Amino acid sequence: MIRNYLAGLLGVILPCLAMAAEPLALSDLPAAAEPAAWNFQEVQAEETADGTWQLTFPRWQKGMAGESTAAFRPFGADGKRLEADWSLHRYLAFRLFNDTDEKFSVWVRVRDGGERQYVTDFSLPPRQETLCLIKIADLKNNGMDINHMIDWALWMYAPPARRELKLTELVLTDTPYSAADWQNLCETADRRLAAAAAELQQQPDSAYRQAKQAQLASW
Repeated sequence: MIRNYLAGLLGVILPCLAMAAEPLALSDLPAAAEPAAWNFQEVQAEETADGTWQLTFPRWQKGMAGESTAAFRPFGADGKRLEADWSLHRYLAFRLFNDTDEKFSVWVRVRDGGERQYVTDFSLPPRQETLCLIKIADLKNNGMDINHMIDWALWMYAPPARRELKLTELVLTDTPYSAADWQNLCETADRRLAAAAAELQQQPDSAYRQAKQAQLASW
């Protein structure tokens, strides 16, 4: 039953994703027209041909700034900050690939034109990509002026070791999950079902075991 449900779910979701509105990359906003939109403090940054940012946060040493920051902070030619309207989308989304063998966390801060800020953190498993989401509704509920947003910053405070990240798909969107995300979700659920069946197989025969095996078989 559940396996059939998952298969049916994919059959519904994938065509919907194909019809969904394209996400809006922050770099495509009018506020990002100036080349100085990105600002890096202590962070070594390189943008590849496909738009991926390879970010290296060096190990903190005495004399360095406390924060190592990669920030999207657009300014106009006159030096004034440019504002962007985030109200037409449900999420600010981005993907971070932890290109190290250690788990660590990063902090993300967004600010509006009134200097109000919203801060959250994301835990990044080693050698994995993490889809990071900030709900625009959460920004609004926390008193942010989502019609006049000015920046996004990814930062660490005094990292104890060199941290390497790949940043991709920094976008405003209503549909943050890709077809691959949904496929992985269904495959993970299927693996968990298989693991539960294998665990039951190792237990002594009993009415409980038989009932659970019958239940799994119906799934």
